[in-house]
Amino acid sequence: DLMRGLAGTDNPAYASVLNNLAEAKRDRGQYPAAEALYLQDLAIRRRILPPGAHGIEDALNNLSLVYLDEGKYARAVSVQRRALAMLEALGAPYRFEISNGQQNLAVMLTMEHEYAEAGPLYVEALAERRRTFGPDKPRTLKTEENYGALLYAEGHDHAAENMLEDMLRRSRKTLPPDHPFVAEAERRLALTLSALGMNDSAEAMATRSVDTWLKRADPDNIQTLRSLRALGLVDAAAGDSVAAESLLMAAYDSQRAYLGPDHPDTRETARDLAALYRAFDWFGWTELIFNHITARDLQPRQVQAGAFPSLEAIDTFCPIGPWSVPA
Repeated sequence: DLMRGLAGTDNPAYASVLNNLAEAKRDRGQYPAAEALYLQDLAIRRRILPPGAHGIEDALNNLSLVYLDEGKYARAVSVQRRALAMLEALGAPYRFEISNGQQNLAVMLTMEHEYAEAGPLYVEALAERRRTFGPDKPRTLKTEENYGALLYAEGHDHAAENMLEDMLRRSRKTLPPDHPFVAEAERRLALTLSALGMNDSAEAMATRSVDTWLKRADPDNIQTLRSLRALGLVDAAAGDSVAAESLLMAAYDSQRAYLGPDHPDTRETARDLAALYRAFDWFGWTELIFNHITARDLQPRQVQAGAFPSLEAIDTFCPIGPWSVPA
């Protein structure tokens, strides 16, 4: 407020203050507040900088990352494409920044299931990181981890296992055992090992990831909840339905409270629970979870149309009207 009063808002210092405040809000999971601050930062930079000038693309990148956190994947992809195009126009002096943009866009495309476009971006970003930093630096390892996650999403389980295991082995040589990169790699490798039927190894890996995040972050941190969900999925694949249900429901409840009921992570865990209940013939719970998803999908569209065919009650979830619930 003091800076705004003394120098006004259209200056680089005030834009930096907004950006720093947005980063703090994002780190605490206050994504809507962070988004609003990033938008203010971007608007100032566009007013005070020439079109295409360095600095605008940085604000676009930050905005795309908070959209990613919020689960607004299509919007994140659109904004990150603009940031990357600006960097590529700036040319060779920004090779590292371009590789950052390539990786970020690849992550967002993976969340949008645009795997064919994401893969080449990872390859280019990884090559630049290996040239710039070497094979065992955190930024290189992080790109390898993300690329391994893409391979897993594409169903290339053995290739994902090989990449993630190699990346994790090198990470443990250079990073503390509770480093976030290590914990995230353990989560992703646990899911891959589970898909390959290596249940004991997957359980140990997922448990370590959960323990690390619980030590480093709030229990409701988005990464903590993703690791908790992964452990539940590992238990489900191993046939331990009771442990799986407990873990997935804990993750789901926290995601609803922390991220909101419509965040993709929340909805994905709801689908995991429905699949678990269906697999173990708990059809009443399967219907409850699918009803919740159906109601959330239908209600905004029908309200806009002036009708109210579905609703979500406090303790139960029930679409009203001629809607079929998938089984």
